[in-house]
Amino acid sequence: MRPICFRMEEQFEQSLIELVNRPDFDEMNNRDQFDEIIEQPRTCESFTKWKQGWTPKEHRDMEWRETQDKLVERHHRQSLAIALVGAALGMFATIWATAHNQTPVVNVILSEQAKAVDAGNKPQP
Repeated sequence: MRPICFRMEEQFEQSLIELVNRPDFDEMNNRDQFDEIIEQPRTCESFTKWKQGWTPKEHRDMEWRETQDKLVERHHRQSLAIALVGAALGMFATIWATAHNQTPVVNVILSEQAKAVDAGNKPQP
C-alpha cells in the first residue's frame, strides 16, 4: 500500500522511490526512513483542516460551494456597479442636454425620398 494525497496534490511516490534506490537501502532497517517521508511536515495550498463528522469528499464539496457562493456574490456586486454607472451616465446625459438646450433630432427618410436621394434629386417634403 502506498500513501496518496486525497487531493492529489502531494505525491509521496517519488520520495519513496529515491529512498529505495539508494545504495545503502535495507528494507528491514529503513522503516524509520519510510515513516519520516510520510510524516514530514508539508505546506499544501489545498490543505483543509479536518472537522469531525465530515469525510474528505464532504470537506471538498463544502469548499467548492463556498467558492461558488463567493463568485456569485462578486458577480452580483459587479452587476450592481454596472447598473449604477449606467444610471449615472444616463442622468448626466439628460442634465447636460437639458442645460445646453439640445434636443435630439432624428431624421427619417421615407422610401420615396430615399429613391429621390439615390437618383441624385433633392427629396420633396
